[in-house]
Amino acid sequence: LRADFWCLETLLWLLSRTEALSLVSLLRRQFEIELDYAQEAEHLREAHAALAASEFNDRVVIPEPIPELTRGNVVGMTYLPGPKLESVLRARLEALGVNLQGRSFDDVLRATQQNAGNGGREVVQTEGIGESSGHGADTNVALPSSRLARWGLGLARLLGLDLVMVLLRLSIDAKLWARSLLARKSHSEACSGAANLDLAATLKLLLDVHGFQLFFCPFFNGDPHPGNILLLPDGRVGLIDFGQCKRITDEQRAAFAHLFLALADAPALGTSKAADERIATAFEATGCRSVNSDVQFLALLPRLMFGSFQQEWFEPGYLKQVLTSDRIESMPPHMVMAYRASMLLRGLCLTMQHNVSIADAWSVWAQRWLQIAT
Repeated sequence: LRADFWCLETLLWLLSRTEALSLVSLLRRQFEIELDYAQEAEHLREAHAALAASEFNDRVVIPEPIPELTRGNVVGMTYLPGPKLESVLRARLEALGVNLQGRSFDDVLRATQQNAGNGGREVVQTEGIGESSGHGADTNVALPSSRLARWGLGLARLLGLDLVMVLLRLSIDAKLWARSLLARKSHSEACSGAANLDLAATLKLLLDVHGFQLFFCPFFNGDPHPGNILLLPDGRVGLIDFGQCKRITDEQRAAFAHLFLALADAPALGTSKAADERIATAFEATGCRSVNSDVQFLALLPRLMFGSFQQEWFEPGYLKQVLTSDRIESMPPHMVMAYRASMLLRGLCLTMQHNVSIADAWSVWAQRWLQIAT
């Protein structure tokens, strides 16, 4: 792995691709951190202690490392029973007609947001949509070319994106409830769990506990994908895999806080010059820099990274017009990790048909931290 990264970094250096080189170097350092199992055990110990002493102690649990079982490439920890949230999501996606075809959930969550951001041009596997390819029911379909996607986008323009998601969520819930009746006979844990899970409460809890981590723990976890989230039999949520963590300073925490407060409930881009300038300034204060320091660009990018999806983003050419006016020159590691956490959590919510703003959810914790810090 180190040799592969060395070859890639050398190639980018020779090609003078400094921006890509910095990102690959960051990725290499994060891989090195994730493969440091002694460090992961220490992360577990600190995170377990922090959550146990917090208001989440009866709703969220992190396993405690077992020192005598932790050595080499093995981290021993207390056992948490229950299925992964990933199994519940798979059942919901199957009810929606999506066939993952062996793709990881990280890929699915990224594709979910990329589809939303580019009008659905990414090709996915769906069932019963489009023309037959001669390989059974599953066909490669570009969403905008399908009747379903055009119908969905048209309905979103008419009723609004959030209302369409509510209707879609209710439809899937009804389908899963019907399947759960059969699942009780066949003892299918995933289908019955998908039908019985209180989505809104679970998602809010996940957003809250990760906002709490960012502002009130020594570090935050940058890898909260569904495979690292467990649904315990007693109703609690379990969090595992603390290999991808980032420690931040109070100065960095304050910059995050001001950015999320600027983004929270902010009007659409271009609606308020003052709001756009406030967001752009707060974004730069986190250490992010663009080549041209274009205010529209710097005000849109954090909205894309931490906000909820907006109807105008789906309009042809809207994002391209702003994003091609400038480009990111540098982004500090703690912002990259926060964006990764945001992307995974927001993608998780979108997969469950909830269009959430990470900035809104975390602004509550930002405000609380600022009040304590000052």
